[in-house]
Amino acid sequence: MGDRPYAAIGHRIRALREIHGMTQEVFAGRVHVGQSAVSQWETGVKVPSRGTQHRVADVLRTERSVLFAEIVKREQVA
Repeated sequence: MGDRPYAAIGHRIRALREIHGMTQEVFAGRVHVGQSAVSQWETGVKVPSRGTQHRVADVLRTERSVLFAEIVKREQVA
């Protein structure tokens, strides 16, 4: 994964966003962030903050534990 530690999460976000027929701009508006944040998530550079993760999951009609599985697993271990 190298410089894209969150690539799998980004792929899931993008796939679900596209399934729901949303552009990055529309999705960003519904999640209350800028389009550049969505771009960074989808490219695996960054992930949303924990509070934003819940909004992302709600907008994409999925569970946070599914969308952000790697992060949730790490939280459970800590």
